[in-house]
Amino acid sequence: MGTLNEKSSNLMCRLERRVIYPNGMRPVEIHCHRSNVNWTNQNCISDLPGMPVTYAAIDTKERRETRKGRQAIDRMFDKERAPVTLTLKVNAPVILLRNMPEHVELVKGRFGTVLGFVTHTDWESRGEDISLFTDMELYPTKATVFKDLIDSSTRYPIVRFKEIAHLRAITVLVCPQDWEVMRTWGEGQTRSFGGYRRQVSQCW
Repeated sequence: MGTLNEKSSNLMCRLERRVIYPNGMRPVEIHCHRSNVNWTNQNCISDLPGMPVTYAAIDTKERRETRKGRQAIDRMFDKERAPVTLTLKVNAPVILLRNMPEHVELVKGRFGTVLGFVTHTDWESRGEDISLFTDMELYPTKATVFKDLIDSSTRYPIVRFKEIAHLRAITVLVCPQDWEVMRTWGEGQTRSFGGYRRQVSQCW
């Protein structure tokens, strides 16, 4: 591996600039470790304008009598795909982490964009039509953290999922789901149940 001299290093620093993506879509960054993914996502969300909305997962863990058993459960939750905290903003690109049973066309891996945040009651009362909401109703006015994901005042993300292949574009309110936290080994023959995590089914 080579090294840069001072002149070349200064030149590289002068040429540094923020990348502009004409179509608004950032390329996907691949990382080996989840901590690096979280760091990248946090930086990207900070670059977006507007106020963040954060969802704190609710964990229900199986009881274990021994310290070793409790540590094993903790490790299972640490490896769960649904994040402990999920922070979103309006216009954040997102990916579904699992299928949405109420919408057969919404399957794991579909890309979408956050359009706003509303309560489940408001979404249903307006016929699940985003055009009936004003920007003031959709856009948060301050940074918000929701710790009770089943409270009626919790505002969930409205996401517009893009058309892909035979699947039509669709706009839906994405609500929390319960995830089974499991450990599987031995070519899938042995499974250990660790508990449940409730979280909004998104990553970004």
